[in-house]
Amino acid sequence: MASENIEIRHIARVEGHGSLYVTTKNGQLEDVKMSVDEGARLFEAFLVGREYTEVPEIACRICAICSASHRIVSTMAVEKAMGIGVDKQVTDIRRLLIWGEYIESHILHALYLALPDYIGHESVISAVQEFPDLVKIALKLKKLGNDLQILSGGREIHQVSVQVGGFSTYPEKGELDKLKQRINDARADLQTCVDVWSTLEEIPFERQTEYLAIRRDDEYALVDGDLAALGGVRVSVDDYKKFIYV
Repeated sequence: MASENIEIRHIARVEGHGSLYVTTKNGQLEDVKMSVDEGARLFEAFLVGREYTEVPEIACRICAICSASHRIVSTMAVEKAMGIGVDKQVTDIRRLLIWGEYIESHILHALYLALPDYIGHESVISAVQEFPDLVKIALKLKKLGNDLQILSGGREIHQVSVQVGGFSTYPEKGELDKLKQRINDARADLQTCVDVWSTLEEIPFERQTEYLAIRRDDEYALVDGDLAALGGVRVSVDDYKKFIYV
């Protein structure tokens, strides 16, 4: 009985490092395993001894796509350590920045990375001829997320205007009004995306896992809230060390 093991490393279009392991016996598929790993970033170590103003600048380099979240949470950590409070305007602009990151990140995943596999294309670019309108929507929505981050954070990635205690520059009302109109106009494009996804056949897949997030009862939590998990844990973020073990 001939057995063969096939290893495919460095799979693209996934977050992290993807690998595929296939085992066959006598030409028949016997086992398939996929592994997606995230390497250790070690940012905690090389932040030691830095000036407090450097912390957000360095921490946001953990990831380009989600740099807004890292910039804001590291800024808030410094503020908490120094006893610095911020007003509602600062919090609202931080929320706007996170929404921009969410839009850009989710569109990147759904339309650029995942969708090509469902519609038989190697990339969203190769799908232009067959699905020109859908590709245009993907480009437009991702740009909307980028522009939200530019307006509220200074640029698309590794934002620069988020500062301890506030922002170095603030969006002007006219710019916010224009962006609000674009967000409202984008609803039709988002509905098109939902309609497309509703026609796709997804492979049933379930696994037991635990998800962790921040949670609020009055609104969708973006920059503040309690620490909550699917298992029922809900505590103050100040107590995170009691529930997260490194």
